[in-house]
Amino acid sequence: MKKITLSFLMIAIAFIAIAQQKQFDIVSYNLPKGFTEDKTADRLTVTKDGGTKGFCIITIFKSIDASNDSKKNFDLSWEELVKKIIPVNQPQMQPTVTEDGWTTEVGSSVFEKEGINGTAILLSSTQNEKLVNIQVLLNGEDYIKDMSAFLETVKMKAIASNTGGQGSPAVENKKPSNSKKAIDEIKTGPKADVWVYVRASVTDITTLTAKYKPNYFIVYPNGDYYPGFPLDGLHTLDNTKKQNDSWGKMIMNGNKGKFQSKYDVIELEKVSPILMKRPGYTYQLRKMVLVDGLLLDGEWGPYADWEKQPHLSPAGYNGTGVRNVIAFKKDGSFTDYGFFVTNLSAPNQEAERKPGKGTYAIKNFTLLLKYDDGRMIYKALTGAGSINPAKVDKVIYINENPCYKAGYSKMK
Repeated sequence: MKKITLSFLMIAIAFIAIAQQKQFDIVSYNLPKGFTEDKTADRLTVTKDGGTKGFCIITIFKSIDASNDSKKNFDLSWEELVKKIIPVNQPQMQPTVTEDGWTTEVGSSVFEKEGINGTAILLSSTQNEKLVNIQVLLNGEDYIKDMSAFLETVKMKAIASNTGGQGSPAVENKKPSNSKKAIDEIKTGPKADVWVYVRASVTDITTLTAKYKPNYFIVYPNGDYYPGFPLDGLHTLDNTKKQNDSWGKMIMNGNKGKFQSKYDVIELEKVSPILMKRPGYTYQLRKMVLVDGLLLDGEWGPYADWEKQPHLSPAGYNGTGVRNVIAFKKDGSFTDYGFFVTNLSAPNQEAERKPGKGTYAIKNFTLLLKYDDGRMIYKALTGAGSINPAKVDKVIYINENPCYKAGYSKMK
């Protein structure tokens, strides 16, 4: 197979809008003849498969919050969307293109995987702290025209600036200095109550070791409920846009009622405004305290008395300072020493998980971490059951996992 030339990219990324008939997120497009499409909540994939003649796979990812540094956005996206799944080298970059207020960085690299040779291309477009990524996997020069035909129909909506001024502000002027500025980055849809019960499940049949796991019910004022807790919090959960059939209805008649869905019927009895029970069961459902505007102060780790372990001490793993600990301050700043890192010996292996510092905010059961390097990470955050974390924060839950404050045993 000949090496695919990339000079066509300067034409392809012009994003000429012609006959926009389809819409995904903030992106409009036309589906060329011979392409099929598959759409999920977070991505649109269009494919043309020619069998032995090659293929063209184009994926448009849902827009996300990001910095205004288009090259930094591209670098982070290349690590996450290309390098993690395909054996590629450093990307060959094309000149930056600005069109309709969007700044687009384009990079590409040839790859070989399981006997297939091809080219991976990433187009990262930034405007007013919004980022849209388009990934292309191409095998066969015959598909260059097909790819170009699709990209020429792509157009993205303009994103209004948050500053009230003109143009895209510099990153330094947009970076929040405290939690009050960052909290506006957390979207709020219809407000919901969160009910939870903790159930023990046997995880080791030989030792009968039990693990305690919280079970959540997100209940909206009209009775719609969702049986679970999104790992990025509630800021994007919307009962007016149900994207799967797990949703159900909470039906109450006085103090009696039930959760009813396609898959389950759970009988309920309301004991108080913050407590419900299931007839015939010992566990109770507790209404969780709102955490809007919560400010924390201290360090949290993965288990009780974690600070006594050498690899979780300030020296960190092998003296590197990297450890699965995150620190919050009352001024709205945080330091992530490697809290989300899965391999402490390679803390930068996954760009989204690497250590860093920044500003945080908590709203709608959502923790927003705005890193100084431009990352914006959303995580679910709650207190422990009906305990108000503004008063008792020795245990908080991040992504449904209990996180213990330093000195936990002394606070018991």
